[in-house]
Amino acid sequence: MLDLSQIIETEFPGFSATKNTTVQGETFLKWFFKNIESEVISNDEIDECLVGKKSDCGIDAYYYDEESKILRLYQGKFKSVGGDLTDIEKADGIDMIEKLSSKISKERWANARKDRLDNTLFSYLTDNSIKIIFIYATSCNQFKMNEYYDKLTEVTNDSEIIIDIIVYSEAEILRKINNEIKPLIANFISQKGKYNKFDYETSDGKYKAYIMNIVDNDLIKLSKQEYFNENIRFGLGNSKINKNITDTANKEPEMFWFFNNGITIICSEVVENGHSFTLKKAQVVNGAQTIHSLKKASKDKINSVSVLAKILEIGESNEILDSMVRYTNSQNKIDGWQFYSNKPFWKVLREYFLEKGVGYIDLIYKAGIKLPENYANLVVSNKIKLTEFILVFIAYSGSPQLSKKGQSAIFKEDRFGKNIFDSFFSEDLLSIKSKENIVEKELKEFYLVLKIFVQMEKENILKNVADELLSGNERKQAHKGIETVLKHSRYYLLYILKNKLDELEESNRNLYLQDILENRLRDFVKICAENIFLEVWKKVVMDDHSLISNAPRFLKNDKFKIEIDKRLKNIDIQSFIKTL
Repeated sequence: MLDLSQIIETEFPGFSATKNTTVQGETFLKWFFKNIESEVISNDEIDECLVGKKSDCGIDAYYYDEESKILRLYQGKFKSVGGDLTDIEKADGIDMIEKLSSKISKERWANARKDRLDNTLFSYLTDNSIKIIFIYATSCNQFKMNEYYDKLTEVTNDSEIIIDIIVYSEAEILRKINNEIKPLIANFISQKGKYNKFDYETSDGKYKAYIMNIVDNDLIKLSKQEYFNENIRFGLGNSKINKNITDTANKEPEMFWFFNNGITIICSEVVENGHSFTLKKAQVVNGAQTIHSLKKASKDKINSVSVLAKILEIGESNEILDSMVRYTNSQNKIDGWQFYSNKPFWKVLREYFLEKGVGYIDLIYKAGIKLPENYANLVVSNKIKLTEFILVFIAYSGSPQLSKKGQSAIFKEDRFGKNIFDSFFSEDLLSIKSKENIVEKELKEFYLVLKIFVQMEKENILKNVADELLSGNERKQAHKGIETVLKHSRYYLLYILKNKLDELEESNRNLYLQDILENRLRDFVKICAENIFLEVWKKVVMDDHSLISNAPRFLKNDKFKIEIDKRLKNIDIQSFIKTL
């Protein structure tokens, strides 16, 4: 069987021998359009789609469909057999997807590259009514590309703009051109018993299960939020998948059972009453999107909808609950942080932040969560994802280089089932259910630090300081790379701040944070940039010139933090404060 390179060679002789990666990548995309995207792009349109090296901003090609208002953005990477994308290539792809995920950041991204983007593409990227599909075509290993796909989709969970992401590996491309589908091997157990019910229980009788159909009004009853306290996600609104669920119920209600995966409900006890069942302490642990989407369907269609339900009777014990939540959601993409989203500590923090800042910060610890009833009319200024708070906390606690590696690294489990998150957030901390169990000064410190982090981004402080320090081409050239370091240094600035606060008396910590926040945040950033980041960068670059073109990855390096620590030891806290 021919590999992908050999197949392309039959249409584009000399492809395999090409040493110029740009030419090879462009040829690969031409072949890809002709053989994989032929239903979308005609052969006559292929050359017009290619962007070319001159205007390349991470987009190798694009195609706009006027009728559907869909903009397809393409990036093509051809690697040797079994090859993988470099860390920088992956980081660039994730960064671009993140920038395209919100209206503001998308416009900023496009405006910053206006002189390199052609006018047509620029107009598409600044039109917020256009839907974007990002297609990554590669010749890489399928397992590695599946991992990369997961990382790309992580940054679009709460996107203001609907973005579809399609990632092709070599195996997937070969399957597509050969019209192959992976075989499914399964053993099915037929339903038995009355009322469309199938019973199952463990040998000791401790846990029982009932598989049955739930219909019409019972589905609507389940949409109440009280039945989702143990679910790791609430309804996620009008996502593409949720719209499809509603459409199926409206257009093909009788086929809904065949198209949907069903729902899972846990309860302490199932009491059978003739044709009905009473579920005590019922909680939906899988199927939130199904139930909330059906609530939006036409009432006359709901009567014809039937949903497969797996009901698990687990008694009063919660010892198996976490495992059930984890494994019943494992078939869908669930981020590592979401398995911690039920911890009561986040609710305590959220309500304190809302109260303290009168809505300045809302901690979104579950996807799709609503404001508490007593804050329902509050106008929220800044929504902070739980993952962002966790990265801020870890940086402030002494490990900014870990925060720079991102959430996937924080929640990745080692061979012993441990992760970085667990070493910073103890179970005792996560189990706190009331602010009375935390020292108020510590809660206020959490809030002020998070507010500083938000304000640095909101006021564009890092970019402004970088522009000021590196004004003039000569100075910019002399410190090439430091501009990138400065613009991505928020986690390190929090670490420096904590390092200096630890030298103050306990009673002065929050006063100092408040003063920085209200009066001297820009001064603080500038002093850190001049006296710490710039000096560290000079020393490190002298030791390793290759870092000049790879400034972002250096921020994830322990060596950078070690050099920061050396500089901090030589800075007296009193003189540091007086300088400010």
